[in-house]
Amino acid sequence: MANHSGRYLANGQSLMPVENKLHRNFSPARIKLDLTKDETVVQPPVIRPINHNYPDPLPAPAQVRCYGFEEVFAEKLRAMGERCRPRDLYDIVNLFRRPDFRKHAALVQKVLQQKCEAKNVPVPSAESLRASPMFEDLRNEWDNMLAHQLRALPDFDQFWSEVPLIFAWLNGADPRDVPEPIPINHGEETWMPPPKFWTSGLGSRIEPVRFAAVNRLLVDLRYLARNRLIEPYSLRRTSAAN
Repeated sequence: MANHSGRYLANGQSLMPVENKLHRNFSPARIKLDLTKDETVVQPPVIRPINHNYPDPLPAPAQVRCYGFEEVFAEKLRAMGERCRPRDLYDIVNLFRRPDFRKHAALVQKVLQQKCEAKNVPVPSAESLRASPMFEDLRNEWDNMLAHQLRALPDFDQFWSEVPLIFAWLNGADPRDVPEPIPINHGEETWMPPPKFWTSGLGSRIEPVRFAAVNRLLVDLRYLARNRLIEPYSLRRTSAAN
């Protein structure tokens, strides 16, 4: 039985309305573009595949020109010096913690200097950020600007304490105390998410564990009928993808 407003199915002696999705007015998908004419791109762009987690393939070559991650890091450092926002602090510390950036300090520093010259602003330092009139706003807005985006918000002082380490690393020193890796067992491999992966703590079941490791947090894990507080240290994947 049907009428112009939709389809109906019999349910016992009553008729239950069922929405006809073909008649729904869907909003078209939209793409937002931020355009700028005065941004200096220092490094050559890198060609990356477009992330498309759907069964229908994109037309070849399905690639796009992107910032290199060294330039992203330098751009975030420049933004930190100019506006001192919580999201900038969160990003530069998380980028600094990635071991794949460890050997590229000189390149990040060089790009940072070129970025600041192009904007005619001084190269930031730990001292200039601490002396900034925006520092108190940075501290006070930490919860307001980040808490709603993260599963658990790390303490501001924990993140700020790494800022001097970042600039020491840029200037040739590397004072980070990195623990020795756990030996890899037969049939295991280490796993690290790509740098573009946003550390929100949401999503798959493994994501809260990875989020806790990145943000130096403990995990309340229920195992064998009791809860245990664990400190994530190493994430491994077996050859069977477990």
